[in-house]
Order: sequence, then C-alpha cells, then structure tokens
Amino acid sequence: MRAYIGLQPPQEVRERLRRQLDGLDEALDAGWVGADHFHVTLRFLGDVSTDDAAFEQLSRAYAAAPARRVRLGQQLQFLGDALVVPAEGADDLALTARELTTLASGVIEPPKFFGHMTVALPSADQQPWAHRMVGAAFAAEWTAAEAFLFASDPTAASRYRVLTRFPLA
Repeated sequence: MRAYIGLQPPQEVRERLRRQLDGLDEALDAGWVGADHFHVTLRFLGDVSTDDAAFEQLSRAYAAAPARRVRLGQQLQFLGDALVVPAEGADDLALTARELTTLASGVIEPPKFFGHMTVALPSADQQPWAHRMVGAAFAAEWTAAEAFLFASDPTAASRYRVLTRFPLA
C-alpha cells in the first residue's frame, strides 16, 4: 500500500478551493484532484506497512506540536508533472515526519521540504493547457488541528483514504 502523511483542509476550505479551480478549469478532461482529496503532503512513504512502531512515535511527537495556521498560495506552479499550490506553516511537522518515519528509506526526497497541495495531474497532451494555468491566483488558509496517515490507491474509485489521525496539541 502506498502511504503518506499529510494535512487535510476542512470541508468548507476544500469546497472554496474547488470553486476557485472551477473558475480556472478550461479543460473538462483535466486530471483534477477532487476536493475530497485535497491535502498537503508532509511525507511520502511509498509502499509500507502501517502497523510500524514509528507511527506511535509520530503520534506522540505530533501530540506535543501545537495546532497551526496553514496557508496556501499565492499562485499555481509545477512540481515535476503536477500542478500544485505552495503551502506554508507545516515545515516542522514535515521534518518530524521525516525524522521519525524511516520506513521509506528507498524514497528519494529533496533535501528541503517543499510544502504543497496538488490540484491537477495533467497528462502529457494536456501540458500546454496546464502551463497556461501556472501563475493563476489560488489561496486559502486554515488552522490544522491534526495530521493524517493516508493510503493511496490510484486504481480505486476513492483514491485516498484516511488510515490514522494524529491530533496536534
């Protein structure tokens, strides 16, 4: 199972973000991430067993970390092949996840965390359309009171599902 640790905006923020994207959506067949799946990835873990003791350590560490404001914005940009919006306010949570989850030793990560929320995964033939989206205004903020362990299955109708919640202090 592919897993990752992330933050999920509350439903009302996800709906507001979806409305922002609706105003930009020029290609109906674009690989948009649905509002129910909007999240800020803190650490991608790859294929892992979710019964590892590292998640208990992470749960204790996050229980000592305060809730915080997470900000998305200001403009859409590319990260690899994905269209993303930058996220600020959770770098320390990402670093804690990286330090405590050694499960993903085979996962190649950049040396510095780049907080982001993926909003679209355009296919190669949609790249010109997606490039026109870069720079579009896109912003939101919320208070994150918990982090999540998500499972990802690109073949399932419900692509992402929450496995565990990690409440913040």
